[in-house]
Amino acid sequence: MHTIQYALLLAWLTNSPTVTIELQSYVMDLTKKNSQLLMFFMTGWTKYCLENNYSKDQFQGNLAGVKSIINIYKKGGLKKDKRVQKLVDLDEKGELEDWLKTQLP
Repeated sequence: MHTIQYALLLAWLTNSPTVTIELQSYVMDLTKKNSQLLMFFMTGWTKYCLENNYSKDQFQGNLAGVKSIINIYKKGGLKKDKRVQKLVDLDEKGELEDWLKTQLP
């Protein structure tokens, strides 16, 4: 994503009456080394919401956001990050959802 795309998505999300994203502290930890991953998290959540009749399901929104982070990270070109790599490994083992449940209030 380019800067203009970030700005447009953020402006749209800020003013959207139908899409609400709650950022938990674990998301900030995952995006420290690669700040652009935050936008991909929000993009994944938004895509889930729009494809599921404006769903407000916090768990599924978070899951879609995390999977978006994983997909982008696996493509390469980002700084190596042990926290994100751990999620890649958990996803491959089918344990990502269990991990995510421990991160949400």
